[in-house]
Amino acid sequence: MRPDPKSTLSGLRQRLDHRFTQPDRLDRADYQALDQDDRWSYDSLRLQWFGAGFWLKTADTMDLLRSVKGYLRTTHEYAVGERNIVLDGPANVGKTTMLLRLAREVEMAQARMNPDYRRHGVVPVVYIEATPRSTPKMIAAAILDFFGTPVGERRTQRELVGNATDLMIARGTRLLIVDELQMLRLHGPHGDDAMDTLKSIINNAGVVTVLSGIDLTSKLASRAAEHHGPRRNPAPASVLLRLRYRP
Repeated sequence: MRPDPKSTLSGLRQRLDHRFTQPDRLDRADYQALDQDDRWSYDSLRLQWFGAGFWLKTADTMDLLRSVKGYLRTTHEYAVGERNIVLDGPANVGKTTMLLRLAREVEMAQARMNPDYRRHGVVPVVYIEATPRSTPKMIAAAILDFFGTPVGERRTQRELVGNATDLMIARGTRLLIVDELQMLRLHGPHGDDAMDTLKSIINNAGVVTVLSGIDLTSKLASRAAEHHGPRRNPAPASVLLRLRYRP
């Protein structure tokens, strides 16, 4: 059965909770002793493990984990200032895989502090994906959709933003992940409105935020978007991580 979309609470946790079992390592003699069907099954398990269950610790992945963990440890509900991380890079370099690993690490840390956090309704990580030409209302609605909260067609933008913010506060959310940010039209008034809405939610909810997408460095050029990216003289609260293809 296919999991729910990862931009929903149920779908995200289905992915975080699933564990791929690492196949036994066979030496050459044992591998060659397998018949054709057993060898095909063994190869399939190995490919599945490397494709979905194996996580390679690189300098990039460790930088992301270290930055987010540092913010989470030092964030206080009365603190002010930016706590944003921009994860930039081309397609197919593993950004979403890194984000899911990050979400798992944050949930595991929450479980160590409060083993019954899920039973108490705590949701430490919210994961949403931007859609093409997202409007300000769609940004707030995506957060409500993550929790499975009905949006309602007649709600105003202000109501949706307030509901999304209040819901994250009530559920103890500490990390907001916004993936596929390049889908937003970041230039012009519509992009400014959407980014301003996102900034309002981030500030009022007091969450650490990871914004991820393709070629964001060149696209985060509008006045509102600049609030989320590193300044020309980068402050400690603004981090940019760039992923690249490596030979």
